[in-house]
Amino acid sequence: MNFRLPGPTALHPHVLAAMQHQMIDHRGAESVGMVRRLVALYQRILGTSQDVYMVTSSGWGSVESLLINTIATGDLVLNVSAGFFGERFGAMAQTYGANVESLQFPDGHIIEAHAVAEKLRGMKNVKAVLLTQNESYTGVLHPLGEITRAIRENSDALILVDAVSASGAVETRMDEWGIDGIATASQKALMGPPGMGIFAVSPRAWQAYARATTPRVYFDWAAFREHLKLGTVPSTTALPVLFALNAAADLIEQEGLAKVYARHQRIAAFTRARAEALGLQVLSQANAHSPTLTAVLMPEGVNGDKVRASMFDMGVAVGGSWGRLQGKILRVGHMGAVTEADIDDAMEVLGEAIAKNR
Repeated sequence: MNFRLPGPTALHPHVLAAMQHQMIDHRGAESVGMVRRLVALYQRILGTSQDVYMVTSSGWGSVESLLINTIATGDLVLNVSAGFFGERFGAMAQTYGANVESLQFPDGHIIEAHAVAEKLRGMKNVKAVLLTQNESYTGVLHPLGEITRAIRENSDALILVDAVSASGAVETRMDEWGIDGIATASQKALMGPPGMGIFAVSPRAWQAYARATTPRVYFDWAAFREHLKLGTVPSTTALPVLFALNAAADLIEQEGLAKVYARHQRIAAFTRARAEALGLQVLSQANAHSPTLTAVLMPEGVNGDKVRASMFDMGVAVGGSWGRLQGKILRVGHMGAVTEADIDDAMEVLGEAIAKNR
């Protein structure tokens, strides 16, 4: 199967082999060595000198931790979104009692920094701004550096970022951009299987932690900070995922981060070119293309869900959609261990499946 979902991603043979490792002491020297190695790598990937923490959870677990450790009931939060995953970030904050104001952009469009600045100038006492770095509902990469600069110039609010579908595929500068909390996960461009949430927080976020009133136990940052001093995590680590991420780190370090980022951009451009060669359009606007997935618009009268099912029967798995975009797009993942040959095969099958379902 040519596995082209926008996450989880297909695993490199070296990573698959690592998951066959027998269990070890999750607080022993071997585990500690892997944790410390991965923390150092993820600091480079996230662009931070702050501690990076790992937790056995989905990506939403690490995203949720940003909220429950920094906000209190009634806090004013600005949620800036351009798709389902950004909207869900805001809905999560609302569940925890935040007073959420929304600034929403159309599907396929970037978040515009000047609009965020204008919105903030009309608000007072904003405690946090929620952002999604890469919107995998639409295949859009937002200009995070520009947006965070606009926020910093107009507010002292915390900046909390969902980077799940971006980390490992695009350069990120947490410290330089003034990001206070950033969350990602193992199963996308970090080249591992699902099961590990990853997050980093700033000194400003720790100050907010001291004031936050939201109850937390499993995701309590203080426990992660104390355990990381020993090279461990508070709860039993998902060891097979840890083994896999350690093997994925081998591949990332051998290739080098600059080349990893360049490869993702190159293959993303190749995917769009192959879609255009089929006479198809992509959803993302010209300055917004994601390096990790491409949302391809279906021709008039063609149902994307049926095309997706036909592709699966022909040995290619791509992502569908839901909600307002269901049946209108297919999402082709090109992150992690992927080559042009993988994409070429997927797009050839896409063309055949569309023809079959016209």
